Amino acid sequence: MSSIIQRNIVQLGKNFLKSVNYIDIDYRGYLGLSVDPTIQSGQVMVNDLKIWLQSSTGDYYRRLAMGGFFDSVQKYPLSIQGASDLSSALRTAINSNFPTINILNMQVTPDLGNRAWNLQLVVQDTITAAVATVTTSVQAST
Repeated sequence: MSSIIQRNIVQLGKNFLKSVNYIDIDYRGYLGLSVDPTIQSGQVMVNDLKIWLQSSTGDYYRRLAMGGFFDSVQKYPLSIQGASDLSSALRTAINSNFPTINILNMQVTPDLGNRAWNLQLVVQDTITAAVATVTTSVQAST
């Protein structure tokens, strides 16, 4: 019985990806070429991660402790050591909040000119095997 259900779920997923094609633009509007918060169909957990990265504390009404990772980003100095510390903390937070997300690559670099952190992630949803890139910039004074 479970194999029939699994087969139907797989077929439903394939049909969904063929028939539904949406793009959700970041609620903050166009943020420049260095930011790609676009959310596309077929990547539920990856989309959840993208939303989480952009969230602030309190954005999740039913899960108040969820979100807001970058609310305290100012505690990381804009330096190579700060990038290492931020990268480690972000990796730990993603692993604890998103157990089905596999981080394939992560780069956190300080942008001294703009007082910001540039973040590039390549992640994979281990359930669907969807691979996505997440590129964003976070102000260091946020």
